[in-house]
Parts: sequence; structure tokens; C-alpha cells
Amino acid sequence: MKEQEKNMHALIVGVGDDLPGTVKDANKLHEILIDKELGGYPKDQVIILTNEEASREGVLQGFAKLRKNTNEHSTVLLYYSGHGRDGD
Repeated sequence: MKEQEKNMHALIVGVGDDLPGTVKDANKLHEILIDKELGGYPKDQVIILTNEEASREGVLQGFAKLRKNTNEHSTVLLYYSGHGRDGD
């Protein structure tokens, strides 16, 4: 793994049962990022959370994993596709 790749991280969140395109978009971005020819991100450094996994707790765990695995030399891509919910 190249030195640059060691510092490439991403958190992708796609939610919205009533907006099926949001999860589709998140999954497609995940595919692009981990593709060696297109994105080049190491698969284990790209966190994808969709539907039930994209709960408040899931997102907080995703951020905790990023904090643990990144440093001042890291780049982090954050992607959210969805909409807010009332009451949360």
C-alpha cells in the first residue's frame, strides 16, 4: 500500500426509505472509492452506513473509528445523502 493510501479515509451515509436514490447514491460512491482504477481508497478505510446502519449510534461509531484511524496527515471524505428526521 502506498503511503498516500494509508491516509485516505471516508465515511459514507445514505438514508431515506422514502428516497431510494439516497442509498443508491451512497452505494455507488462506495463502489467508486474502493475501485483501484477510480478512487483507490483501501476498502477497509471506507465506512459505509445505509438504512438501519445509519442510525445516530451507527454514525457516532463511524466517527469514532475515523478518529482512531486517522492523524494530522489523513484526508477524510464525509458524504451524506438523505434528509433529517423530526424528533431526533
